[in-house]
Amino acid sequence: NISLPVKRMHFCMLKIPITVDCEILEEKYSKGEKFRAVITGVAGKGGLIRPDKPFAPFYNIKMSLAGESASGREAPVYAKITKDHGDGEYEAYFTFIPREIRDFFSKLAEGDD
Repeated sequence: NISLPVKRMHFCMLKIPITVDCEILEEKYSKGEKFRAVITGVAGKGGLIRPDKPFAPFYNIKMSLAGESASGREAPVYAKITKDHGDGEYEAYFTFIPREIRDFFSKLAEGDD
């Protein structure tokens, strides 16, 4: 009986959620399904996401910042949904996050505006 240790992310809840535009990916290509979501918490390589529509764990998604957060931050963030919290919120593991977006998330998590 061999198993991997369960890694738990400790999320820093954001005072103001970040709005993102999302696309569901199949392989590396968009399935054409677009929707909005908010990121409510961040951890080093992950986030808590509350989408407009439910989806299943292990979906791959592409996120782009929307609204005021998008200003000067055009690069997308790629993530895999890893856990359904059952309350409309999901854990996501960032598979690719550009440095400027990671720094932006870190700044928000520290409480700087």
